[in-house]
Amino acid sequence: MIQQAIQHLIDGQHLSSEEAYETLAEVMRGEASEAQIGALLVAFHVWLFGSQLWDGQLVDLALGVRWLIAAGLVAALANLRRRGLSVVWGRHAVALWVLAALLMVALAAVLDQGRTQP
Repeated sequence: MIQQAIQHLIDGQHLSSEEAYETLAEVMRGEASEAQIGALLVAFHVWLFGSQLWDGQLVDLALGVRWLIAAGLVAALANLRRRGLSVVWGRHAVALWVLAALLMVALAAVLDQGRTQP
């Protein structure tokens, strides 16, 4: 199922609720490899970025800045990996993951605020 979900995202298609549930269930059961999970995450974010770009949502400064920060975090993690350092352990890696978590918390707050306004 995970390979089909990745292909749907690559093709720019939405996943149905059932497809998304089955894909996540496969991941949670440990049936997906690390490479498949990574490919799924990359495909999802590329799909999300492309749909926001296509819909013209990236003209929103806050959303554009969030994508730039996320790209910077990915570049910093890649730099750690290139230098032979762990991307999970160590003070540099932990600092980057804390920044990623703060980025997600800020996004969740913005989304939650949007739901509470009429």
